[in-house]
Amino acid sequence: MLAPSAYGMLFDSQTMRGYCQQYLKLITLEDNVDHYEAGLCSGYIASKIELMSYSQQLCQRDQLNVDQIITHYVDATEQPDKQAAMVVLVQILEQHHGCQ
Repeated sequence: MLAPSAYGMLFDSQTMRGYCQQYLKLITLEDNVDHYEAGLCSGYIASKIELMSYSQQLCQRDQLNVDQIITHYVDATEQPDKQAAMVVLVQILEQHHGCQ
């Protein structure tokens, strides 16, 4: 049986925040990075960007920067809550790159 993370769904915002913090540590070349968690974050974020781009919910695709979106995500989830990671991510993407 696959682990829940293998399905790519049902991540809560705080779990994804932890993964994305590992990604930010990775890109700033810090020590003690969990590469698996960093990869989960970047893959999750990138896949949602692709889905929203193909559904034409995102504009200015050429200005999208995954590192910047991940930084926005970590900042937006600073306060603990029980939202789904996807809800927070969609709000961030719509705020910064949504079509008018």
